Amino acid sequence: MEYLENFYKYIDFQNIYVYVIYFLEIFASLFILNFFDKRFKISFKYQVFSIITSVLSLLYITSVYKLNIEVTIFSTMFLLLMYFSFIDIKYYELANLHYLLIGLFSLAGFIFSIFSGTFMLHILSFIAVFGTFLAFDKFIGIEKLGGADVKVMMVMAVYFEITDVLYFVLMTFLISTVIFVLERIVRKTFCDLQVPMIVSICISFFITTEGYFINLL
Repeated sequence: MEYLENFYKYIDFQNIYVYVIYFLEIFASLFILNFFDKRFKISFKYQVFSIITSVLSLLYITSVYKLNIEVTIFSTMFLLLMYFSFIDIKYYELANLHYLLIGLFSLAGFIFSIFSGTFMLHILSFIAVFGTFLAFDKFIGIEKLGGADVKVMMVMAVYFEITDVLYFVLMTFLISTVIFVLERIVRKTFCDLQVPMIVSICISFFITTEGYFINLL
């Protein structure tokens, strides 16, 4: 009985339609990735792991905040970033389809912000990130940061408010630095050392968005 009580505690049956939408988002995303992405493939176990972490993220956020469409968008984006992390670890590259998917859900988050009255902060976020990386590309070269990784952060920028996106970008580069140092220690070399930065983006996305939902309380 105690297990059932805990189950009912974390599952809000009054909003069952939101769970349906969430699982439709997951199914549609994985269907597109498996049937239209012929070049970049990951094993089934990593896909299952991505699903499990996404579901756990949904349950965690709803335990401290509430269940709504905004939360399902977050958890589906977390699923995609987890999925892309395994691709980045294996191939150190992403496909245009990956940018399109993460961009669509980022845009969905932006549309949700219109109803909450914060859409201007999201527009400023995109302008700030796009402008910063454009200037960096002009004077230094965006490839030095990792072309694919920067593109992901740029399409995700519209998902965040201006204050959150700054934290997200800084956190991403901090985590990437830690990963780089750890790889340096393990491999004992700097030669041909690549950092799968999507992993950092995934972790930073969860930390930043978790803080956003908690601040809404």
